Amino acid sequence: MNTQMLSLVHKQSILGQVLAVIGFSVAMAVAAAVKIPLFFTPVPITLQTFVLFSSVLFLKQRAVYAQFLYILLGTLGLPVFSSGASLVALTGPSGGYLFGFCLFALVVPHLLHTIVSSRFSFFKIFVLFLGANFLFVYACGIIWLHYTYAFSWQQGVLLGAFPFIIGDVLKIAAVSALAVRLRSRR
Repeated sequence: MNTQMLSLVHKQSILGQVLAVIGFSVAMAVAAAVKIPLFFTPVPITLQTFVLFSSVLFLKQRAVYAQFLYILLGTLGLPVFSSGASLVALTGPSGGYLFGFCLFALVVPHLLHTIVSSRFSFFKIFVLFLGANFLFVYACGIIWLHYTYAFSWQQGVLLGAFPFIIGDVLKIAAVSALAVRLRSRR
């Protein structure tokens, strides 16, 4: 009887994990729909980075599955990307950022566990997420704009990173504060 109960709890846990991954994939689609087009750059402001940062906090190493599922849904034709659906959206101006989201979700949970878990603080989470956002999301977006759209490196930074820094700093601060608050409740 005890083994059966443990098996049931484990199955519910797996089901809960799968539902959480699906939930964050759907949240990415909703966040992509909440967009502010900027007249001077082909990349819109969205709430996707907030969902990305939150997914790493809640899903940990499974955050990358949510990103892969999100991209899969778009390539299958569902209108989940900020510019619509299909492989065309993946090759559009935001394509590099989508790849960067996957890298962020793949690498940051391991860093979060290694670096932050020993001495959990707002500052550590904030610096980790901010640095990783520059290293993975912005860098992939800038590189993509440079090679796919012939932006100079300077144009890539000015149009592919600079307009998003203040918003992302605020999103990272919010997620960092949430992480500390959740940790203090344990």
